[in-house]
Amino acid sequence: MRLPLDESVNFRLNRLLEGHEVSTTKQMGWDSYRNGALLALSRDRFDAIVTRDQKMVDQQNITQTDVALVVLHSKSNSMRDLATMAPGVLEVLRSLNRGQVAHIYPP
Repeated sequence: MRLPLDESVNFRLNRLLEGHEVSTTKQMGWDSYRNGALLALSRDRFDAIVTRDQKMVDQQNITQTDVALVVLHSKSNSMRDLATMAPGVLEVLRSLNRGQVAHIYPP
């Protein structure tokens, strides 16, 4: 899958998402865009967005977009917290479809 890591996600997580094409919103120059614009921009370029922004689910109608959303419920943006969640991300990406939301919690 093609994935952007939202600015709320430590960019180093990309190292643990093997088998996927991972970019960051900062690399794309999208780090200043709000959630709706980020979803719209991602629609044609990516399959799913990885974020820690739990408000995105409530603020946006994900089912109407053509991109999936993976929401990480980590305590912080540190790699110590995010690394434990990488296996869960990899697992949901196997079956996640556009317009779906997956919530990943720490083990």
